Amino acid sequence: MMTKAKRFLALLLMLIILFCASAKVFAVSEKIDPERESSLEIIFREGEKNLSGAEFSVYLIANITENGEFVVTEEFSDFNVNITGKNDEAWRELASALEGFVYQNGSVPAAKGKTDSEGILALEGLKPGLYLVVGNPVSVDGYTYFAETAIIQIPVLDNEKKVWNYDVSIKPKHSFVPDLEPVVAAMREKLGVEPTYGTTPPLGREY
Repeated sequence: MMTKAKRFLALLLMLIILFCASAKVFAVSEKIDPERESSLEIIFREGEKNLSGAEFSVYLIANITENGEFVVTEEFSDFNVNITGKNDEAWRELASALEGFVYQNGSVPAAKGKTDSEGILALEGLKPGLYLVVGNPVSVDGYTYFAETAIIQIPVLDNEKKVWNYDVSIKPKHSFVPDLEPVVAAMREKLGVEPTYGTTPPLGREY
């Protein structure tokens, strides 16, 4: 028997996928090729700073048919994934909930890797579908960066050419905080005691 939380997640997933499957397919006459090899490029940067060494994992939530309908994968079979409507908050809530789901269940990602010296990760050999993109925190130059978990569709519609683009590029939103260890070490050396914290350090800018 599904819990209230799982039923709520199923409804969110249903609304989102129906939107993807309806609004875009009817805007273009070209059908989707469900077997076409696709790719995902993740660009992770803070201004001009390349955030290298950030690990991202992508999980296939649903396959896609030539008519743009989504078919949930076996792992997510408890969820109804036929979705309509656009709501950014719903996307964020669903992505966060599914992130907890894949961690709890030890899900195996469809692909994973780390950003290079340019802050870029190229994931090849993906199949068209709906994906959950999860990034691990990474420390760069005294700050720890947190990528926002997201749900993305492959392919996406090229609005100018009215064709499907199977090579998708994203720039994950993120937040950051100063690394605490250098501060702790300095206070430990100066005061000879372990510092205590009453509050969480403020987040940096969010994109």
